[in-house]
Amino acid sequence: PSGLYPDYIADLQQTLMEDDAWLPGLHRQPDPLTCEARVTGDGDGTERVTDGTDRDRPDEIHAWEAVPGDEICWEWEQPVQAGGVRLVFDSDLSNNKRMPCAYPVSSRPKTPKLLVKSFRIESRSATGQWEAVYREDENYQRVLEIPLEVETTALRFIPESTWGDNNFHVFAWDVVGP
Repeated sequence: PSGLYPDYIADLQQTLMEDDAWLPGLHRQPDPLTCEARVTGDGDGTERVTDGTDRDRPDEIHAWEAVPGDEICWEWEQPVQAGGVRLVFDSDLSNNKRMPCAYPVSSRPKTPKLLVKSFRIESRSATGQWEAVYREDENYQRVLEIPLEVETTALRFIPESTWGDNNFHVFAWDVVGP
């Protein structure tokens, strides 16, 4: 394949990684708007949300680790137009899941305990006012792409609960341009 379309392989790889495909040895490139911002927050490893590795490796942690109520924030020196955000949560990929051996399945598979269940995203205006621009109360997904279309000087992500664990992991919190 690399000989057929050598100019497009890198784009294809980035698209696959944005769709949560694991390509060993490669890192997903965050949106330029994310790279222009300064990240701050509570918990451990806020800088890891931009390393382009959307899962832990056996010998490396690649997630922001915190507890519900902590926050992580992107800040820009000047107002920017944010088209949306991309979030990747820990769905416990290291858990050795077993498929049921009898059908019909008597119960729905359990949601991973450390997956973020409820959260909100807030935007700060040029006047310094914070306003909630998105809220989710029943998240079951690992990867979320949320359209926002806001002009902002900062965006903050505030997880409020998990599906049962005391803490959570976020692998990516990217802001995407319009």
